[in-house]
Amino acid sequence: MVTLFGTLILMGVLDLVLLGTVAAAVAVVGVLFAVLMPGIATAQQRAQEHLGRLGGNLEGRCARSGR
Repeated sequence: MVTLFGTLILMGVLDLVLLGTVAAAVAVVGVLFAVLMPGIATAQQRAQEHLGRLGGNLEGRCARSGR
């Protein structure tokens, strides 16, 4: 964490345009992350549920066939 703050302070001293660009890029990534992650989490949960059902169905079929 200290390295991050030191880097940002040095960047601000050396080149304010670069610091602004990095800050804007971090902000954009943060917003995208906040917007996209709930949808990804929901899709992942749904996929896990489907895989669980599929595994249960396969196991039930194997047990009925005597395997």
